[in-house]
Amino acid sequence: MSNTPGITIKVPEKAPSSGPIPLQVTMVADMQAYTANNGILDTALDLALIRRDGPGLKFISKLDPNVWMEPETPLPPAPPGTDPDNAGFINETREFDVLDYGAEHDGAAEYYVLASFAGWISQVAPLAVEDKSHSLPPGDALPAPPLTFEEKVRIIDPPDTPGMAVQISDGETHIEGGLRVIKKTPKFPGEQAADPFVTIIIVRLAPAGGMWGGSFSVDFDIKGKDSIAQFSIPFAAVSLHLEPGKYCVFVFSGDESADPLDFQVPDHD
Repeated sequence: MSNTPGITIKVPEKAPSSGPIPLQVTMVADMQAYTANNGILDTALDLALIRRDGPGLKFISKLDPNVWMEPETPLPPAPPGTDPDNAGFINETREFDVLDYGAEHDGAAEYYVLASFAGWISQVAPLAVEDKSHSLPPGDALPAPPLTFEEKVRIIDPPDTPGMAVQISDGETHIEGGLRVIKKTPKFPGEQAADPFVTIIIVRLAPAGGMWGGSFSVDFDIKGKDSIAQFSIPFAAVSLHLEPGKYCVFVFSGDESADPLDFQVPDHD
């Protein structure tokens, strides 16, 4: 058992589209996180599959959507004199399957897997779902807002080699940057590789947790074998309303990803 609060995941490198596609999550909660979630740790758990070979994002269901849950019974108060910083840790391991609750995965696809729990964030793990005949169609992607000439001058240029460079705008309202990606070769005859896109994940760094995300197509240019693009996407396009507090943002584009960035949503006046 671990005495370090946080979250870890175990993901197979490859799995068949027919299943199983297992995902194992281990959560370690301190008493603050345990109490904030009324003793039910996966209340603060979010588990996302970020598509790499095209736009798309899938959040894994933690409960059968057809099951009606009874109201939770509140936890009894801690005994007088309890020090929440030295009251121990709670370990819990959960097993999920991408095909739980009747879900299907009709085709091959490549992903990054990311999990968050009560403000802690897992490592990013790759996952390839294999199929012998065809690929899973691309997921939905909203068009990123078009950039003005002034914005293109201000925003970070794409790097000189494949990768991403991102920053948060001065007003902490947009995530913006430049990307350079190599277009993937289609897996099967007759299929087309996806045009450049970005997928943004926002994680709330709080005991109650929270994760939001979305994929966006971007305008791009071709330089040799590379596709390059710049983008500026408002956080409001990923989540319409973020409560005041601390957050961490991840940005992905194909196999490339940027270092995560922290930002703060201020208290409302």
